[in-house]
Amino acid sequence: MADGQLGVILKMAQTINPQIESDRHFEIDLEKLRQLPKGTLGCSVARFLDEQGFEPIASGDWIQRNHDVWHVLTGLSPSAEDEFVLQAFTRAQVFRPSCAILVLVGLLSGKCAIG
Repeated sequence: MADGQLGVILKMAQTINPQIESDRHFEIDLEKLRQLPKGTLGCSVARFLDEQGFEPIASGDWIQRNHDVWHVLTGLSPSAEDEFVLQAFTRAQVFRPSCAILVLVGLLSGKCAIG
């Protein structure tokens, strides 16, 4: 996903979602995570971010900043199709209007299917 598209989506989510612990400090230190034992969640998150060429999300609320951790926990890739599935997963976990909107877009565009 292009940086511009990601920025628009993050801003939309910050605007319409109830903000969950937006003032809570959360920082992913990739160097520390890379040093953790293989197979740990932290090491897996660092590997995912490195493999995808991503930087940790540093803005938004608690849910937004943990987005890439959820990719690792669910085993979903950052492909457009898997992003729609992850939004459905996120919506099932917490109340996120933006997730519901994105899932609807995925269903209508055929990039996400129920079943």
